[in-house]
Amino acid sequence: MSMLIYGLLAFFIVVLLLVGGAMFWRCRGRWLEVDGTRLHFREEGRGEAVVLLHGFAVHSDLNWRLTGVVRRLRRDFRVITLDLRGHGLSDKPHQRHAYGLELVHDVRRLLDHLGIRRAHLVGYSLGGFVALKTASLYGQRLRSVTLLGAGWERPGDEPLFQALRRCGEALAAGRAIPPLGPPQARPGRIYTWLNRLVTAFFVDQQALGALVISLRELALSEIELRTLATPLCVIIGERDYLRPGAERLAARVPGLEFHLLAGAGHLSLAWRREMHRHLELFLRHHAAAK
Repeated sequence: MSMLIYGLLAFFIVVLLLVGGAMFWRCRGRWLEVDGTRLHFREEGRGEAVVLLHGFAVHSDLNWRLTGVVRRLRRDFRVITLDLRGHGLSDKPHQRHAYGLELVHDVRRLLDHLGIRRAHLVGYSLGGFVALKTASLYGQRLRSVTLLGAGWERPGDEPLFQALRRCGEALAAGRAIPPLGPPQARPGRIYTWLNRLVTAFFVDQQALGALVISLRELALSEIELRTLATPLCVIIGERDYLRPGAERLAARVPGLEFHLLAGAGHLSLAWRREMHRHLELFLRHHAAAK
């Protein structure tokens, strides 16, 4: 029995070191300051601008560079990766008013800072919900929007927002949380365990707690969805626990391009070369100079 305990302990330490290494491995770029809050971003490549927004509790290098997305896109695009406020190398305010729509306004601020009139916007998971709200508020600044592992949740879904509030309060109290999503969702065991590990040891819990509670501000009404004019693409895994929201979105936005990847889950989608290919083709199709 003692050998089993030691083995499990050794396995946990190895995983902790690997996850910690991934969380702290960074390629430094530049900063944009917004009312005293510094936002970290990095740009590389040439061509039309593509802004990449990462998922919850990770950072841009882990979501986009380690998975090979940056390497693939920078051959033909000007790739800009942004650490969302509360994440990565960006500042991590603890006040709830520092999040919500501020996450969306940061996209516009970054484009203004870099002198970019219009850009493609790609968001993964949390970044996808930020990207969708950006399409509603700043659609004139976007050439296209791609959601990866994300969709649409009804603004009147009180069980969802109550669950998010409980998660935010748990984080603020110093406790780890499961993946964010509707209370009826069933994320995979490995993803759930990793999310608890990351939110226990590798994030600013006060900052992300404030962010989670503010997420109601990103909700769009069905009328707002139907009036979106920006070309929109959704790519999601067959086994992704957020798949129902992605399918609801696809049913409500005319002309939306939808790809369901067989066998992919919420976490594994980021590594799938099939996803990378669909993303690149969609960006190329909606580039100004084709």
